[in-house]
Amino acid sequence: MNLKTVNISHPLKYFYDLHRGELHNYYRDFISRPEYLSFNNKLWTYHFDELTGEVIDIEETFEEWLERQLKYNSNIILDFLYNKVNTDKKLIITHVYISKVKEDLTVLLNIFQASSIKGYKVVLESIKQIEQEINKRLLFNIEVGLSTQNKATQVKSIKDINDIQKSRSIRAFTWKGSLKDAQLYHLLHFFTKEKIIDTDFETLKSAFSGETLKKPLNIKWTILTKNKKYSAKSSLFYFLWYLSEKDLIDYSLDNDNIKSEYKRIEMIFCDFDGEPFRNLKQSKQNSFISKTPIKSKVISRIIDEMQTLSVKV
Repeated sequence: MNLKTVNISHPLKYFYDLHRGELHNYYRDFISRPEYLSFNNKLWTYHFDELTGEVIDIEETFEEWLERQLKYNSNIILDFLYNKVNTDKKLIITHVYISKVKEDLTVLLNIFQASSIKGYKVVLESIKQIEQEINKRLLFNIEVGLSTQNKATQVKSIKDINDIQKSRSIRAFTWKGSLKDAQLYHLLHFFTKEKIIDTDFETLKSAFSGETLKKPLNIKWTILTKNKKYSAKSSLFYFLWYLSEKDLIDYSLDNDNIKSEYKRIEMIFCDFDGEPFRNLKQSKQNSFISKTPIKSKVISRIIDEMQTLSVKV
């Protein structure tokens, strides 16, 4: 259950996974341990007291036990972020990176504040502590470093980074599945049948080619909201998240780039009527708050069936 490494493109993935079901696995692990005392719903365990040198027996509730796990993993994430800030030479790029992490923290705070599920309150406090560290130390240290630079150089650097953002092109997602054509044919056939997308095979293939997108692909996302007025963008985010979870696509952005994931999605997908997407940021937040976006089970089933193609061949 403990983190070993941190995903550089998604350092807060651990907390998103807790929302997606990993927290339930934590509880299942808690009650299945031999030391679990069912009569009082506590876990008997022990700790080594570094001050006295003694081994101390304790009984912990699930929330107390979870708090220890979260503290351990949060420290790993913070150590990773501290190391990145201290080793990166380009402070402006580092500032953008940490600001994106802070934006993800805001999404997570909204998620865990909106539910009374067992353990969510403990997770919420852990997220708040990370946010506090980022505000008090990481961002502060970066801003101090920037303020000590020559003002003209700093302004030039900001201009350079803005120019890079504007000039660098957007790349398609990279497909990691072993049978790309067969899997995408399967995806296209059943997604069309279930009225999820409207496109052709070559366009869908371009969306997962990993190549530079010279123009919008305009793949219509045809799952509609309950009022039938808009495309269900939260389902689109679920689709991309599920492909990433199944290790079928590389969803991350280039580490040395500052491309917006929203811009890439806008270059690939569009509304059911062919219009550009709007309010993608809000839709992404909704996709994590809602555990069952529209047609999410259908999307999961088709992708799961698609993966078995590599086994049959």
